[in-house]
Amino acid sequence: MLETLLKIGEWQKEGISEWDRFLDKPKPATENKKGEPIKNYIAGIVFDLDTQDVYLNRDSLKEYDEDKDPKALKAIKIQGGNNKSIYATAEPNKLNQIFKTFFGKPDKEDTNQGELSEAIHKDFYQFKHTLIDELAKQVLCLRQTFLNKVTKDDKIDFKAFFSSLELGSNENLVLVFAQIKSTDLGFPEPFPIAQIKEYEDFLIAKFFDVPTTTLQQKEKLCYASGEKKQDVGELNLPARYSLNKMFVTETKNYASFFDKNAFSLNYQISLENQEKLDLASDFLLNR
Repeated sequence: MLETLLKIGEWQKEGISEWDRFLDKPKPATENKKGEPIKNYIAGIVFDLDTQDVYLNRDSLKEYDEDKDPKALKAIKIQGGNNKSIYATAEPNKLNQIFKTFFGKPDKEDTNQGELSEAIHKDFYQFKHTLIDELAKQVLCLRQTFLNKVTKDDKIDFKAFFSSLELGSNENLVLVFAQIKSTDLGFPEPFPIAQIKEYEDFLIAKFFDVPTTTLQQKEKLCYASGEKKQDVGELNLPARYSLNKMFVTETKNYASFFDKNAFSLNYQISLENQEKLDLASDFLLNR
């Protein structure tokens, strides 16, 4: 099976960007059961520090481009496990992930930071005191404002937030993305947070920059291919759902007989083959 996955992954790797394996690329219907066209849109959510408000930006509403928008807006797949929410873009039914990114869990009253800030200050301290760190700190003051707008009948209802768009029956919102508006931070007009350089640098550090301490400094056997490689390290699954979970070494369900202190040796794999396995899993699960 691994050999098959690697071959599928190698095929899928042709002609795609390095971001593709991490991106959520919604494939919405383009027509209804009657054959009538459906228009699919994206829209921005503005964190307005100038007016101390959170609102949907009708001026940002535009038709969804499956080939361009997920990459341009860094629509990262929702990760499982203990990963912090670090999402500036998400599908509308996952708006809670954007909320957690900048404001923490909505039902946690004593929150003093969003999960993006938490991730930076715990694991990615090279981004402390950068623009994205300062932005994450400042927007926290909008937490209650945003919470009020996603609360209906004393219950949190993120769907209610989108009613102001007044989309028609054959119109559909596919992606929403956070925008910042702050004259002090250099954004006098709403600007997508996903396109701020420091945020993209953060994502690169999280998904692409593998610490050298986690890789073997000499050739080691890649368990997936059976070949010796230099970039061999512990399997890391970026997606919540993956065929490769049968080889995972991070939970007791799949590693009950493994030495918990030697996970990096239980299933070591090269970075190149990790990418192929991820792409193959996505291809098969989506079909």
